[in-house]
Amino acid sequence: MKRNLANIIAGTLLFLAVGHTEDEDAVRWKRREEPEKKQELELLHSTLALNLPTAETLRRKDLEFVLGHRFLPAVDSGAQTLYGLDGGARIRLGLNAGLSDHLTAGIGRTNMDDNLELDLKHKLLQRDGATLPALLAWRLGGAWNGQVAGRPKGDARNYQGFGQLIWNGLYRKKLGIGIVPSFLENSDPYSRQREHVFTAGGYLQYYFTPRFAGLTEWNGRLSGSRSLSESLSFGLELNTGGHFFKLHYSNNTRLAASQTIAGADSPISGGDWHLGFTITRLLQLSKPGGK
Repeated sequence: MKRNLANIIAGTLLFLAVGHTEDEDAVRWKRREEPEKKQELELLHSTLALNLPTAETLRRKDLEFVLGHRFLPAVDSGAQTLYGLDGGARIRLGLNAGLSDHLTAGIGRTNMDDNLELDLKHKLLQRDGATLPALLAWRLGGAWNGQVAGRPKGDARNYQGFGQLIWNGLYRKKLGIGIVPSFLENSDPYSRQREHVFTAGGYLQYYFTPRFAGLTEWNGRLSGSRSLSESLSFGLELNTGGHFFKLHYSNNTRLAASQTIAGADSPISGGDWHLGFTITRLLQLSKPGGK
């Protein structure tokens, strides 16, 4: 009897020891929980400042419709043209699509020279910080000008290429900063020779409220051939959640990147200044979390 009792006790202890070891192994090999996805920074909210791009990209599967309008009559033309509002205009229609949370593709057409433009924008880096969070992105694109007077549509001189590096910072959640160096190949499609230009662009955006901001933007030549003037713009931005409304006051009436990098039609000092606007509409097709 004592031997049987001893065997029962020994068997029980062995069972508990084995069970305890299996529990330890189960815990040891248990799959760890996936870390939470890093929150994407959204500093300047819109994908555009005035003419220059921001480092913001769309979420995967989201679409953005862009309508740009620049009045050709100058503001100082007076009441005859309703101070620049009554006359012809340059218009651009664009559509951007989020291929991923960090990569946006765009297509746009401008009625100036029948310009058709394609581009890609990729968000490279983001740095979170209490005082000055920052984003870095690049943008590459090309354009075809289908109506250059006296030249066949398929002529090689009708094609342009451009590249931009975009840095954005937001100081104390109030002052947005943008630095945008740009390169444009074949800066003047009307020239007999292919020329290029390097520019240094930048903008400041001050948020009076989270949805209302004022902007100023400048783009000047660093090197290369440029027959046009430096570009200077002032504007206001209203964010309604799904729409951005931007009012422009500028010496530049061009809209496509392959045109605005080339410069403005009139000089900053003593030149003509024009009114314009840009409207964007975001179509959110992605699920919460950007999936």
